[in-house]
Amino acid sequence: MDVAHLDQTAPLTVVVEPTTALDVLRRLALVGMVVALCVCSLVPIFVGASLYGPSDDVYITLAYARSLSQGYGFRAFPDAQPSLGTTTPLNAIVIALISRLLPMVSFKDIAVQLSIAMWIATGWLWALSGTRLGLSQIEALCIGLLILLEAPKPGYLGFEFKFFFLVLSIALIAYAEKRRILTGILCGIAFLIRGEAILLLGALGLHQLLTAKIDKTPNGIALLGERLLMLAGGFAIVFSIWAAYAKLTVGEIFPTTLQAKLAQVIALHTHATAAVGFIDALTHNLNNLGVLQVGSFQFTLWLMVGALGFVYAAVFRRHLLPLVLWGIIFAVGYSLLNTAAYPWYSLQLDFILVVLSGLVIGGVFTLTEQLAMHIKTPALAVLGAIICGALFTRSLYVVAQNNLPTEPNITPRTFDLMQLAAWVNAHTEPGSTVAHHEVGLLQWYSNRRIIDLLGLLTPEVVPTLLHYGATLAPAFEQTAPDYWIDNRSILDPTIRYSDYFIKNYMLVDTYKGTEGGQYYMYRRGLSRVQPTDQDIVFDPKTAMTTYISDISYDANGLMAGAASLDPTIEWYNLSFCAADYPYLIVDVSVADDVISASRFLTVWYASQGQPFSEARSYRTRELSTNRMQRYIIDTKLQMPLWGGMIDKFRFDPLINPRGTSGKFQLESVRLVRSAGPSHCGQSIADIPTTPNDVMLDFNKVALHQVKSAELSAEGDYQVVVENDPWLVWNNLNLCAEDYPTMLIDLAVPAPITGTARVMTVYYAPTGAPLTEERSVRLSLRDDDGVHQYAIDLSTEMPDWAGWIGTVRVDPVMGSDGSEPIVIKQIRLVRSAGDTQCK
Repeated sequence: MDVAHLDQTAPLTVVVEPTTALDVLRRLALVGMVVALCVCSLVPIFVGASLYGPSDDVYITLAYARSLSQGYGFRAFPDAQPSLGTTTPLNAIVIALISRLLPMVSFKDIAVQLSIAMWIATGWLWALSGTRLGLSQIEALCIGLLILLEAPKPGYLGFEFKFFFLVLSIALIAYAEKRRILTGILCGIAFLIRGEAILLLGALGLHQLLTAKIDKTPNGIALLGERLLMLAGGFAIVFSIWAAYAKLTVGEIFPTTLQAKLAQVIALHTHATAAVGFIDALTHNLNNLGVLQVGSFQFTLWLMVGALGFVYAAVFRRHLLPLVLWGIIFAVGYSLLNTAAYPWYSLQLDFILVVLSGLVIGGVFTLTEQLAMHIKTPALAVLGAIICGALFTRSLYVVAQNNLPTEPNITPRTFDLMQLAAWVNAHTEPGSTVAHHEVGLLQWYSNRRIIDLLGLLTPEVVPTLLHYGATLAPAFEQTAPDYWIDNRSILDPTIRYSDYFIKNYMLVDTYKGTEGGQYYMYRRGLSRVQPTDQDIVFDPKTAMTTYISDISYDANGLMAGAASLDPTIEWYNLSFCAADYPYLIVDVSVADDVISASRFLTVWYASQGQPFSEARSYRTRELSTNRMQRYIIDTKLQMPLWGGMIDKFRFDPLINPRGTSGKFQLESVRLVRSAGPSHCGQSIADIPTTPNDVMLDFNKVALHQVKSAELSAEGDYQVVVENDPWLVWNNLNLCAEDYPTMLIDLAVPAPITGTARVMTVYYAPTGAPLTEERSVRLSLRDDDGVHQYAIDLSTEMPDWAGWIGTVRVDPVMGSDGSEPIVIKQIRLVRSAGDTQCK
């Protein structure tokens, strides 16, 4: 056009193309896409807000991040040797850097918020940049939305997986755009987040070999070699920098976590293999969309949808095939390695399922639109989009409803480990070492060095684990911890019954877990239980036996026999105070041919007239060896109802051998006498009373099954009882910890039979029921005199804690009384010092 000849006065005319219904729909779709992304981005935020803190294993990485931020390098704690006990060194470095920039934010919050940011970024990346992978815009959007909803699993915040998936996604885009050196660099970065990223480099190389159109000329082969070299070169840039740094500062390049987790399967047999974990995840665990039962097989619908996605990708979206290829190599590789099956190992497969499932849903939109345009019916495209959109929206709602948390999440195990860490800080010396096999939270919240018997924080034990097999005892002896926390896991007995442990460790405390499990705290260096000349030694020749044949005794009194069914060895008419004998020592051996499932040692006790019951027994698994073993049982800690007068005692050397010979040898059964005066009333030393003691007022007592009651001029309370009498005091409002001892002066007339001469004391907080768990039972003296009974509540009633609203005393049980029972006093003795209850 000749600009010089334009009529400058002529009006300017703008031609506007007519807007079609499809254009309007696309604009609305763009707005809807942004709105949908913003709404779905709230899911990671809500999930993060519900978490009290990340999982136990995350704290292992946080321990290294804290050490890095404090300038100690890769160490589990400042005075530890440098090590790579974290699977994700780059994640630890990033958290450490953020902590230096934001010191006011806690490490656990940094880890969780970092995961949330990476989670949201990954969803938006796929939604906005998925077209660079050859996807349609709607396919990219569907994948992004499902990633934000984390369709199979919403949790595991604080782990490195969100970071890993973001870098992995960027690497796939770079590869699709043929930026091969950048792809290799990204693979190297991903490798420092999780080691299996090296398999991605192999998957990309294999993809090149399978898909490249190679001519048979040297130039064609050289071109393929150049592509592979660029991928490897990019990875080598990152790896060489890391290798130089790690070798100089840590002394090793690769994390030791893989070796430790291999040991858990190969040597310790504590975990299923990764193959089993993958099968469970794909067939059972990913069930929030529903499951499909086919005969005896069960499949999650995510697996079905993902399989369709794989077919769709293989036909129409081949840029996604490297991701699928990497998933296959990862699953096969980990299965062949026989690594331990941790639930988060299936997250990689979950991510691939999410991508393929989003591809299927988006593919329905894409195919509908193409079909409508092919038959030139835009209205059909609009209708199809509305129907697909409604179905997709419904699916998103179902997934979000299943995944969104409804309440703050703190697991019982997390709570227990935090309580154990508090115990460690309060009861162990600075600089001491504590061994356990759940080490993340314990290491983080305690100020002590935690020895990891499974090898993550303590990698030096891994060779020992692999050498000795299914036992933690050699690793325990190698590390010689100052304290050990035992929760009776499958491997803990190998420690507890080892000669080294028996000679060097003593039980010092217990903690009852929130789900009913019990934790036992042992300390090294305390003198072991030693027999005394006041011990009760049970003579096997005086015992009554059942289901035991071929009994013989040697010159030293060692008993040998062959047991069948449920053998018992029982002693009667003993009359001793259980509280005076806090330790039981048993030396016994059981033949190797007794099956391991039957190798249990059980001890029982009962007062006169009482049956043997599980409530007053203790059972422990015996070692699978036929040599003589010593078992030391702390009765007051491991048998909390071990109290009062004991009249009969039973010992079961094994249980139900089921057809085996059941041969055993019993060398000694001994109750070790505690130092000091008796605790049960026969020879009680004077217990100092104070003006702050609480004397229960007989004028405020409520009575049950009492024929008559009278308060004498001397202040004695005389009651004539029938059947099962009670004396109850309510509304006391006392702090149990402030009153650890109860004194009762009581006389029960001789005509009341001996079997009924049992006194029981109960307590309960205000409004709570009286229960056996908060009671203690004593056998009474068989004469008319007034006797004082002292109850050490802190040892005989382990649940005596908190505020007491009610105390009930049952002076005698099971008989009508013709003469009055005399109660001179019931006193709660105040402890010295400040109150323990706030």
